[in-house]
Amino acid sequence: MSNGHVRMYLRRLDLLSLPNSPVGYAIRQLIPGEERAWWELLDETGDLGIWNAKRAEEEFAAPSGRVWKDSIHLAVSEDRVVGTACVQLYAERDDTPELGWVAVARGHRGRGLGRILCLHIVGFMRQRGFQHCFVQTRSHRTAALKLFRDLGFQPWGDPSDPSLSAFFSTVPRRPRVETQGV
Repeated sequence: MSNGHVRMYLRRLDLLSLPNSPVGYAIRQLIPGEERAWWELLDETGDLGIWNAKRAEEEFAAPSGRVWKDSIHLAVSEDRVVGTACVQLYAERDDTPELGWVAVARGHRGRGLGRILCLHIVGFMRQRGFQHCFVQTRSHRTAALKLFRDLGFQPWGDPSDPSLSAFFSTVPRRPRVETQGV
């Protein structure tokens, strides 16, 4: 854990099953032309940096850490984008994609949308032959850290770094149910 960044690793993508979406929500892939709704949501959440059209295009074109546009999944309620998650690809780690840019609009949090979006992305990666992935976030995003740990992600870093295990011992735990994935 450095500068408040936390990286976590999921060793197997095949152990997670896909739950049903809450009533009133649909999970689907981004449709061309919806990029603005996507980056506006990322900007609205307030804790993922400043997002605009220029940044979105840079993220789509980045040589490393590039957002895989076809992977973007959205949670939609009443024709409004209220959640998202996607895959980021790295040239130096082409066999280990990142589950990235997980965000849910403030008024829609607490309904399990982040979890469902993450599971859709894990399924997307699995269908494309990936066997493991990682996620990174900031240490102040406690809800995200709990979500990722509940999904089975483990701290990824220097095992001799005592701050990593000390930090995770402070994050509340919810029991993980092992299921065979779809």
